[in-house]
Amino acid sequence: KLSFSTRGWADLSWDAWLDTALEMKFTGIEVYNADSYANGITKGATEKAFEWWDRYNLKGEQRYYGISNTDGHGKEIVSRTGNALLLEEVTPAAVLDALKNGHFYGTNGAEIRFDINGTGMGDALPLPADGKATLTLRVADQGAPLTKILLYTYTMTGNVEEAYQARKVETLFDSEKDGETNLFELTREIEVQDGQFFRVEVFSAASLYGDFDAMGGFAFTNPIWVGNLIEAKYEDNVTVVERSLSLNKTTFAQGEDI
Repeated sequence: KLSFSTRGWADLSWDAWLDTALEMKFTGIEVYNADSYANGITKGATEKAFEWWDRYNLKGEQRYYGISNTDGHGKEIVSRTGNALLLEEVTPAAVLDALKNGHFYGTNGAEIRFDINGTGMGDALPLPADGKATLTLRVADQGAPLTKILLYTYTMTGNVEEAYQARKVETLFDSEKDGETNLFELTREIEVQDGQFFRVEVFSAASLYGDFDAMGGFAFTNPIWVGNLIEAKYEDNVTVVERSLSLNKTTFAQGEDI
């Protein structure tokens, strides 16, 4: 598939969550704001955004996709990060279809190919009869060595808080233990069940697009779902949760199950 990068379209931005998110129907959430992250303007906002996104997907009402955004208010900022679309052809219809269905990943450098039994980002894998599937992941960064790759596994239980706290975060690659490389490949069998979704985060030594030193390289996939959504009977008070999230960035990047 072709990988096509788009760096500017309207979405549900971080500052609109509490005002409009609960009143509107949406499919995409801005979870990575390059300018704010690089400048430290909104401390902890990225971690809060990813948690908010994961919790919304644990509601089981629909599939929500994560969006990367430059927040480019000037030409020097544009292209610091983007969304790489997985396309069979580059046409307006194909681009809109990819955005609508989560067939893309956010990145400021690394390239990602991720599927489970051939089902890619944004889509749902029918539950295999034996509860087993093959996960395939390929990550390449032409601009800088990879430093860490994390696999997140969530299982809907009907209770958002319970499911969020039970999430699994696995470190697939750590340069301090595994050595320096610009390419990572993995194929392995995993156990799957109804109501699960998987996503990947990639960290590398530097961004390809000239971000500030504080930024570093970062990319994330949209989830791959398994089986049917399990709608939550017990939901978070989203407003209260969003205001109280306080994940520690260092712990978050280390891949610990916090």
